[in-house]
Amino acid sequence: MKYRPEIDGLRAIAVVPVILFHAGFSAFSGGFVGVDVFFVISGYLITNIIYSEISAGEFSILRFYERRARRILPALFLVCLVCIPFAYLWMLPRELKNFSESLLTVISFVSNILFWHESGYFAAASELKPLLHTWSLAIEEQFYIFFPLLLLLLRNMPRRSLIILIGAISLGSLAIAEYTSRFHSAANFYLLPSRAWELGGGVLLSLAIGGGRVESSVIRQVGSLVGLGLIGVAIFTFDETIRFPSVWALIPVTGSMLIIACSGGGDLVGRVLAWKPIVGIGLISYSAYLWHQPLFAFARLKSLEDPSTEFYLILTAATFLLALITWQFVESPFRDRNLMSIHKMSVWISPVMVLIIAFGALGQTENTLTRLHGNTFSVEHGRMPGCKHDQFSAALTDQNCSIRENKGAEIVLWGDSHAAVFSSSIYKFADKNGFNFVQFARGGCFPTTHVKRTDMKTSCPDENKVVVDYASTNMIYIVSARYALSLTGNRFDNGRGGIERGRPVRFECYTDFCDDKIEMNYNLMNSFNSDISDIVDSGATIIIVGQIPEAGFDVPSQVRRFGINKVTSTSISVQNKRNKKTYEMMQKLEKHDRVFAINPIDVFCGKTKLGECDVALNGKILYRDDDHLSLEGVNLLMPFLEEKLMQIAGTDTDRSYTVD
Repeated sequence: MKYRPEIDGLRAIAVVPVILFHAGFSAFSGGFVGVDVFFVISGYLITNIIYSEISAGEFSILRFYERRARRILPALFLVCLVCIPFAYLWMLPRELKNFSESLLTVISFVSNILFWHESGYFAAASELKPLLHTWSLAIEEQFYIFFPLLLLLLRNMPRRSLIILIGAISLGSLAIAEYTSRFHSAANFYLLPSRAWELGGGVLLSLAIGGGRVESSVIRQVGSLVGLGLIGVAIFTFDETIRFPSVWALIPVTGSMLIIACSGGGDLVGRVLAWKPIVGIGLISYSAYLWHQPLFAFARLKSLEDPSTEFYLILTAATFLLALITWQFVESPFRDRNLMSIHKMSVWISPVMVLIIAFGALGQTENTLTRLHGNTFSVEHGRMPGCKHDQFSAALTDQNCSIRENKGAEIVLWGDSHAAVFSSSIYKFADKNGFNFVQFARGGCFPTTHVKRTDMKTSCPDENKVVVDYASTNMIYIVSARYALSLTGNRFDNGRGGIERGRPVRFECYTDFCDDKIEMNYNLMNSFNSDISDIVDSGATIIIVGQIPEAGFDVPSQVRRFGINKVTSTSISVQNKRNKKTYEMMQKLEKHDRVFAINPIDVFCGKTKLGECDVALNGKILYRDDDHLSLEGVNLLMPFLEEKLMQIAGTDTDRSYTVD
């Protein structure tokens, strides 16, 4: 295939937005689609090589994998190797253990599976993972395990029939992506079945036009301009709220296919993409992609606050400088068979691989890497470890989730993961004071029956209905959730550089309860209010635990890294502004009989400094992460909760929900 500089230019169009997106530049809110552009390019180029060699009877599977190894491994292993000393020096033991595990999965090209299990792509912790971006390499290499074998198996199939077959497979993959984007967003983002169609787009294009272009000059001009426009629309208008990949990914994928099919024949877009500076960025795009995430992640690890825009620009410049050096002295030599024989390459690569594997394996042992930090604060969680039921009905008979033998009133704990942190303490209180107890708490499930999060399975409202229907007299419900996130939809910014990274949260109607004429957050309020009313009408009493003050940063990590005296949280005024809708909802709820409320702002704020909210107190860390309480934090709030429980059990009707 004749070299096409405009495809290297398209690589530049792909890599720059990815880097600027990860640097936090809001103008490039959809920069993550650059990865999808890479997938299309990869599928197109690889198919051109494989199919032409198969057609000529010259294809060798071993030679194919040798080319992939020369292309991928040297730069990848270099970046992994450079990351190790910085990880060893700067990471906390838990982070270092996770990093060492990622090393093993990166070199075996299954890191996408690891990161799928660990967290979502847009989660806050993701920004501290130096090798997170290798998920896309794993996708490609997994694809190329099967794809050459498929083409070999079907080598006698007519090209048209092959196009139809690959098209059908790609449509199936797109259907999987559309479905899983609604119910399994993390798996959808990371795993091959929902990504294969993007590579398939490049495959289909190669089978349709080979190494050529569309013949009509008019179509070339229009097609390449439309293609560039589609990619631009995705880069500058998509954001973290969009379900991705899904049918929305057709926009950047189609744009990429149009540019490959139409540009380079004298058209405007082809001339721009073939401009030497842009081609130069494209040539080093692989190394730039490899370097940017480690630079950004380690910068965040060493910063109490999120690095400034100016610092991100410096890191971006450093990314391309390192990429240029890597391309010149690593990528290019290793891809040259005349300069680097397979034996010589193995001599260079093997020791590095052994070092990476050794460090990765060493990091999996419990006590090997804990020597770094003499400041070892204990941060325990308050969840009941044995109670892991997603099916709430099962919790009723599980001794790990309930107490049944006592004769007193029954305490029912209901909510999301913010409720779960109270479970162990309330269980012990109930057992000591003669109450029965049952836990209904599930991470991410806002406690209501009529609306659901768009990124959660639909079973949340159904499970919550079990809890509402369960209510009866002689029950005391304790309800806790992350109200502020749900009601605003936005992640927390503490105004001091502590910005929670992650997808915004969106809700949609699950029943016909919703009113289309009002905003969804008010439907959420009304749904919650309706469920609380149903519980009260059943004769139960309710204690609402209000919003726990959010921090905007991982508290234990920051305390361990910088010291307890340097870590601050937010002002009360910021918390109150954040919780405006929460307070509005709570005030409506207090109009119900037998609804009591506790405002954690009163407990956690103003103790050590007027107008401030504590994240640590008397040398003890109050949070497990950026918004969940540690056991120490729960212990700070429990006396108020226990007092309210005893008041209710003694028919005391004092109710209060203060707003500063």
